[in-house]
Amino acid sequence: MKIREKGLHIMKRIFYGWFVVLACALMLFTSIGMVGNNFSIFMPFIREAYGITHAQTSSLVTIRCLVSFVLMWFLGIYYDKLGTRIGTTLAVALAAAGYLIFSFGDTYAVFCVGAAVMGACNAFASMAPVSVLMNNWFIKNKALAVGICGMGSGIAMMVMPGVTTALYENFGLSQAFRLECFFMLGLAAVVFLLIKDEPAYIGLRPLGYEEYKDILENMPSAFKPAEERPMSRTLWVTIIIASICMGCLANPGYSHLSVLFTTAGFDAMQVAGLISAIGFILTFSKLVFGRLVDKIGGFKSTMIYGAILTAGHICCCLVYEQSTLINIGIVAGMGIGYAITTLSATIWSNDLANKDNYAVVVRRLQIAQSAGALLFSTVPGILADRFGNYVPAYALFTVLMVVSLFLAAISYRQKEKSMAL
Repeated sequence: MKIREKGLHIMKRIFYGWFVVLACALMLFTSIGMVGNNFSIFMPFIREAYGITHAQTSSLVTIRCLVSFVLMWFLGIYYDKLGTRIGTTLAVALAAAGYLIFSFGDTYAVFCVGAAVMGACNAFASMAPVSVLMNNWFIKNKALAVGICGMGSGIAMMVMPGVTTALYENFGLSQAFRLECFFMLGLAAVVFLLIKDEPAYIGLRPLGYEEYKDILENMPSAFKPAEERPMSRTLWVTIIIASICMGCLANPGYSHLSVLFTTAGFDAMQVAGLISAIGFILTFSKLVFGRLVDKIGGFKSTMIYGAILTAGHICCCLVYEQSTLINIGIVAGMGIGYAITTLSATIWSNDLANKDNYAVVVRRLQIAQSAGALLFSTVPGILADRFGNYVPAYALFTVLMVVSLFLAAISYRQKEKSMAL
């Protein structure tokens, strides 16, 4: 009895916003980790089992990205009608539905339907609702909360490749999809139980509310409310294009890592091991990224992580050398650097948006990233069919990363100039 009372006392001392963070992490575990990243583990299995081409395999990512891009335009309407609790729960359930369709599929056409359903999950279970929820629940430690949310997808990258490979080898492709479908339905139930739209709904205030004035005076500039000056057209153009470039390399880049390793001669368990290692590092990288933003601001953090990811892409271009050193470079560079692809829209919106249009800005940057993923999703497979490997694709990813960083730097400079006027 005493143990139970002690447990309840501890629960009462934990700010409920952290449970909302946990729910958001589970949502991203599903939408980014399972639908986006873990599905890439299935891609070589699908191609081998059903004899489809590299381009057709990549087109499943294209379909998912296309549906996600279209539905993101309705993101505001979706959450206005359903609310965050129902909306996020339904989005996670859509991921489970997509996997269920794949479990019964044996033709390319059925896989296309499954990819479309998973695209709906990508649209609605994105960083946009996470950003709004974190903005509602946190004044203090906001970037840390965002980073913890992002850890959900990293944990999926760390855990699921080995699980998926083991399920495939022991139960077959269809049963592996089915078992993971039931798992995601369980995650949907947890999300439903934990999500609360705002602190006021349960009689609370955002974390740091009592210290609000002091925090604003001492907080790094990245998380101070922006001046009430509209974003200039030049700033909109540069940050939107930067987000498109980020989207081009984020989802397609990770989704094709497994086939990159496979075509380089690695066996299934080696591929799973490399992907899991990237996920392990990424899990903690997102947490560090959030703390780094709190300490030195979004711009410097973006440049540091962007440079690391650029180095990771360069190492990917050298993977066919079968060098242990190169493999370590890939795992470290991609594991650390991928944090920026997930969190950039939230961090850039916090830095560049006015407080009154924050939700609009973060939604548009998410749409821009989705557009980039759509534009580039089939390109790696097409290039692989043309050149016989994925080196040209990852060389292009490297260029896109550099362009995104350059445009982000211009955007921050534009913001500084507008605030100085």
